[in-house]
Amino acid sequence: MNIASRARTIFLIAGAALALDQASKSMALAALQPHVPVDVTPSFALRLGFNTGVSFGMFATDANTFRLPLIALTLVIIIALVVMAMRATALERVAFSAIIGGAAGNLVDRVWRGRVTDFIDVHVAGWHWPAFNLADTAISLGVITLLWVSLRPHGQQKTESEG
Repeated sequence: MNIASRARTIFLIAGAALALDQASKSMALAALQPHVPVDVTPSFALRLGFNTGVSFGMFATDANTFRLPLIALTLVIIIALVVMAMRATALERVAFSAIIGGAAGNLVDRVWRGRVTDFIDVHVAGWHWPAFNLADTAISLGVITLLWVSLRPHGQQKTESEG
């Protein structure tokens, strides 16, 4: 696959993840009231919340102190991931692209809203996973895919020409 095709694949997948994330956040902001759950199933609700910190709300009390460094760090990570994706096999490229799109989705929130919009609430028997969004889902699926690829026996890994 040539460089232009690789770049096109990365930006199409990352762009789709970014667009889906931003569209879902816009719908959540329009339809939900902050911290008021809308139960979908016994273990799944839509609950609008905001994260001014990093993962799982860490450093949320120092949001203004960490906002610009966090934006800069995210941009550096996205650039590094694009470089890695350009050198990766096809499946790895898809995984990196999902991570890039998810990171970009949360970055857009940080830049424009000053906080990340979360609205997916998974819970069982009173235990709640921290609220998340589609950007977080894309990042998680990308990381899981990279782990799966790296843990496969060496003979099962496809070369670039195969993938």
